[in-house]
Amino acid sequence: MTKSTNHRGSSLGAEGHQSGESVQQRTANIPPRVPTEIDHRSRSPEILSSASTMTTYLFVDDQLSPRERRAHVMREHNRKRGLRRTSTQSGGQNNPTNPPAPTPTSHGALNVWYPSPATSLDSFRKDPFDSLPAVNSLTDQELADAWVSKLSYWSGQNHYIKFQIYKTAIAHPVCFQAVILAYCARWRARLYRHQSSPEVEQHLLRAATMLEQASHQKKDSNLAMAFAGMSLHENRFGDNESAAMNYEDQAVGILRMRGRQDPKGVDEVFLHYVRILKMPREFALSHDDRVHLVHLVRGAKELKRKHNTAAYLSSVPQRRTAFQMASPLFCSLCPGPWPTSVPQGLHKYVIDLNISSHELSRTACLIYITTALWEFQHEPDKTSRFLAHLNELVAQYTLDRNPACETFIWLLIEERCSPDLRESERAWRTGELLKRIKQLPPVLRGDFSNILFSYLMLEDPAVEAGEFEREIFALRI
Repeated sequence: MTKSTNHRGSSLGAEGHQSGESVQQRTANIPPRVPTEIDHRSRSPEILSSASTMTTYLFVDDQLSPRERRAHVMREHNRKRGLRRTSTQSGGQNNPTNPPAPTPTSHGALNVWYPSPATSLDSFRKDPFDSLPAVNSLTDQELADAWVSKLSYWSGQNHYIKFQIYKTAIAHPVCFQAVILAYCARWRARLYRHQSSPEVEQHLLRAATMLEQASHQKKDSNLAMAFAGMSLHENRFGDNESAAMNYEDQAVGILRMRGRQDPKGVDEVFLHYVRILKMPREFALSHDDRVHLVHLVRGAKELKRKHNTAAYLSSVPQRRTAFQMASPLFCSLCPGPWPTSVPQGLHKYVIDLNISSHELSRTACLIYITTALWEFQHEPDKTSRFLAHLNELVAQYTLDRNPACETFIWLLIEERCSPDLRESERAWRTGELLKRIKQLPPVLRGDFSNILFSYLMLEDPAVEAGEFEREIFALRI
């Protein structure tokens, strides 16, 4: 039989002035309890108010000594008082939708029996309502959290891209497994300089199994997105390039079968984005590939000549200054070096690539914009509205102050512009041309991008189109 012990040893709160014997009789079959609101002297007004209305009790282990019980009660009391103060200062008591976050306490020797403050509904749990598909453990929740809060390029986290992909993948377990969990598992292994790990193998096996099962059903855009995700992390972190190409081919086949979609869904935008970022493992540039690149450079030069006339500039005045120095588009697309918004302590999370994602995305933006302006060369009104659309994107996502060509090319592929400015094949052509650009040595890649950018600025490039043409045909790969 254990006595019920209070904090000060002189009273039992609501038990009043009963004798110790009667108290023992009433508490014979229940564990000891101790009032957590005691001694109203030297209390803050809010605690006095709550203590005057009712006394609450805290049940303690009957194996503990009176000293340990009192210590535990005081810890609990101080924790609740701190929560009340925090709630009062932040106005949380009047806002039931924004309760104060629980404050973990140090339990010392009592942590063997005292429950953890992390419950199934508090902020310590990554997914308190089990809403994430294909998540089977706390480790899976950590991988999902890594996608949201840690994955980063040199240009920054590019939150808009990650949110769009995550929002789409979370509705489909096969997408979430292949695009989010499998990718982050391989990324985390690479972060710790491991080529693979049991966690990686588990997620790859799970993704492959889910893909095989889904392939026997209806082949829709969600399956294409999953294949694109598998292709990206196999190319970036794996060693089976044929598998990466096979995944991409299956994704392309599914999306090409359904024809044009207006506007594009996230699945198709994601596939184009993956094709832009993927790097070739083998370098081989055919004669036809070189011809395509030369034709693009010649076209950009001809476009510059047509746009840089008094007659054309009078019909499209903003074309003169659209890409000039200090303009929003110049700040978004100018050549490097490029700053980073990633704090120094988080650089370890930046994805390390052979060719920076910013360089690839910038080149893709230049190809896409040049191609679009070429399509509108005989329609000044469309040129004017397209340039206005570009400036709207830059302003909306502050790409001039925080350059992130990864986000810029994603926005271009989305084609939020007027329907008469859209062309679904433009993104496919951009991806095909960029594949050829990736085959070039770094110097020629830089020359190609700078030539396109100079022509957009209506200026002559440092390396003329003729010189670039001679160098590319003399190149031995």
